[in-house]
Amino acid sequence: MQPTENGTNLPSAKRMLLFYLPLVVLAFSQQLTYPLVGSIVSHGPLGEQEFTAYAVGQQVLFLIGAVGAGLITTGMVFCRSSAGMRNYLRMNCGLTALSAALQLAACLPGIDRFVFGRLLGLEGEMLRVARNSLLCCIPLQTIFFLRNPYLAILYGAKRSGLTNWGTGIRVALALVFASVFPRLGLTGWAWGVFASTLPALLETLATWWLARPFIRALPALLPGEAPAPCRKQLAYTIPLSASGLLLHASTVVTSMFLALTPDPAVFRPIHFFVLGIEKPASSAALRMQTVTVAFRPDGAEARRRVVRFAAALGCVLGVLLFAFAALPPVARWYFCTVQNLPGTSLGMARRAMAFAAVFPAIYAARGFFEGLAAVRYKTKAVMHGQIAYFAVLVASLLLFRHALPLPGYLWGMAAIALGGIAAGSTIALELRRRTP
Repeated sequence: MQPTENGTNLPSAKRMLLFYLPLVVLAFSQQLTYPLVGSIVSHGPLGEQEFTAYAVGQQVLFLIGAVGAGLITTGMVFCRSSAGMRNYLRMNCGLTALSAALQLAACLPGIDRFVFGRLLGLEGEMLRVARNSLLCCIPLQTIFFLRNPYLAILYGAKRSGLTNWGTGIRVALALVFASVFPRLGLTGWAWGVFASTLPALLETLATWWLARPFIRALPALLPGEAPAPCRKQLAYTIPLSASGLLLHASTVVTSMFLALTPDPAVFRPIHFFVLGIEKPASSAALRMQTVTVAFRPDGAEARRRVVRFAAALGCVLGVLLFAFAALPPVARWYFCTVQNLPGTSLGMARRAMAFAAVFPAIYAARGFFEGLAAVRYKTKAVMHGQIAYFAVLVASLLLFRHALPLPGYLWGMAAIALGGIAAGSTIALELRRRTP
């Protein structure tokens, strides 16, 4: 074993891969449930337009849920003693209640027309679908928050593989629902909400059960360290959550701009269906944040090893994403058969998917810098990176709309790529400036 500068073992590619593989399975599996549920929704009375409205509602759901975007990382840092975890649970419950209240408020009469109509460009039956699906997803959001401490405990114990048991249950049920419900005529947004909520509940229960031994094994207090009170943990997680809030706000802003394209009824479904495949790959790449926090690369050689791992990861995921776009039978099966997209839009969908193949490399680099900022307690750098992401994304969308003749279905893809580059670069510069 080779020592690092601080006397700990250097992170090897094998150790990181063994830790990361369960994370990538988790990321792929969790994100895979959304296109599976989408296939139930898109076969509803409004067809692909019902999925578009449902996806807009999900965007608002994730935007509100971003108030807890930093909670898993916070749990990995502070839930190392029973006292620290008790304070963490109190904070997590408070943010859970806040997210539920915000979600309910967005569905109230008057506010719903402003959010879904004026801001997001929906009207009539599509507005009703988006609002009602968001309202009925309050239990789903609560379940996601309740899962946070158990994921944090398992990640902190480097037992990420155990999380796949709960995720396997969730994906298996989603697969069953996606194949059976349309045949039984159980389609549309309401069945989509059901097909999301029940598997997520069972996943959370399984994760809680698997985390119990590690929770019982926590020491009452860490030697020489006082348990971080709620306010300290909240101060740590706010910049991470703020960055997550801006990340999800960017998806809402992109949707708003897509509503201004010459043919939003064509371009918006393509955008959402492409994201249904791109999101699992990018989410898996962003898990480099968890890898970096778990292995804490303090020395120069350790950092080089983690960077090489992140680069290889981004390239592999990007190639897989591009291969998906380059295979016509697979693309036709997913876009046209599963998601009910008209065949006339298939070529545009494949081109958008090919463009999105650069995302995993961008997200892997960004995840590394975010993890490095977290272990150095420089979470404000993550927030600054997300501010840069949001600013560049909005500027790019404005530029594409008014100055460059870029096809509407590529607007969002190009803007997301540029924003991701800006975010990672900003965090890297912040760390260089703040670290001796």
